[in-house]
Amino acid sequence: MGTRVFGDGTAAHRHARPPIPIVLEHLSRQGGYAVPWISLRHRDGTAILGVVDHDRVRTALVDRWCQTCGRPLRDRIVVLARHQDFAFGWVSEPGMHPECAFYSTSSCPMLTGVLPRHRSHAPAAMREPCGNPLCDCRAWGPPDDFPGRAEQPAERWFAIWLDPAGYRIDTDPVTGRPAVSLAGIRPLTIRPLPATGATADEARTLKAGFASLAFLAGL
Repeated sequence: MGTRVFGDGTAAHRHARPPIPIVLEHLSRQGGYAVPWISLRHRDGTAILGVVDHDRVRTALVDRWCQTCGRPLRDRIVVLARHQDFAFGWVSEPGMHPECAFYSTSSCPMLTGVLPRHRSHAPAAMREPCGNPLCDCRAWGPPDDFPGRAEQPAERWFAIWLDPAGYRIDTDPVTGRPAVSLAGIRPLTIRPLPATGATADEARTLKAGFASLAFLAGL
């Protein structure tokens, strides 16, 4: 079990390796964890956990697939957003099925509070190419946002619940990549990930802000 994203805003405990749900049994495993579909991988399938493959991210966004299981999204979609994402109006990673989001928020060390800060350096598997000359890792650089986030405190995270109509993909004008647009959304609910420092009061304030904007748009 891990910290719940669907509860009343209280964290159950620090962190434990969660069981892999049936819906994720088709994924490869690494270190006892299911490897998210969007994870960056070496040619032999070894994943760089915590680093995404931008081609897979694009595919998942455009085709409306879950970032964790890689299957089509359904009637309820959970988008994980940092506090600053609400200000910018964009979320760079795809949404998830509720059950996939529960697994992700129970297993990711950044979302369970295990890692209070970002890495001080890129993962070793990115810094040192593997021995396969056909692997793309020789061309990898550090993640796009790494220089600005190295050793910085972990962000506060929230789970935005949307229906399919509210899950809109557009081009982020800053990155030029597809992203989830938060403009004009009407969230079903917004819930904090308490282990990251997010609070229920913050979540209520964020949801109220969207409700106010929706009301003003309807005048």
